[in-house]
Amino acid sequence: MALSDLKIRKAKQRDKPYKLYDSLGLFILVKPNGSKLWRHKYKLDGKEHTSALGKGGDYAALTGKYQRGGEGRLSTDKRYAARYVQAWMAETAQALSALAREWGTDPATLAVAWAAKHPAVSAPIISGRNAQQLEPSLKALSVCLTAEQYKQIEALSARPAPATDRLEEAGA
Repeated sequence: MALSDLKIRKAKQRDKPYKLYDSLGLFILVKPNGSKLWRHKYKLDGKEHTSALGKGGDYAALTGKYQRGGEGRLSTDKRYAARYVQAWMAETAQALSALAREWGTDPATLAVAWAAKHPAVSAPIISGRNAQQLEPSLKALSVCLTAEQYKQIEALSARPAPATDRLEEAGA
């Protein structure tokens, strides 16, 4: 049975960690301190592994949620918006979405595959509130970008990427 956002929010902390299972090998680990963390259980070369996927979140810039008038942190938190609502970021997300359509894949799949291919990245950090949001990111595990495709994605945004930390404090 797939986890709902409501079931995750209602999960209470206990003395010992416990799991709420979703689908596709996904589960939420509820820790004694109350934190709720996505994990993915999978097999690779016959051995069982578990990957940490992070806390719930949303990848709405890639899904077009805000362009359709959706609400979330970018539209309700002024400091978050000051840091992440910038023209170059929206342009990059739109260009990546267009490239994903051209290649017949989801923008989140493409973004995670690109991040995973970076030589300094051991494992990209992904998040979502449910299995449906995580599925496109997990599909990146089966995507092998060519060097040319990687360069095409790299060219979508400025290099080096502008720093976004503390922009809200600078009055940007």
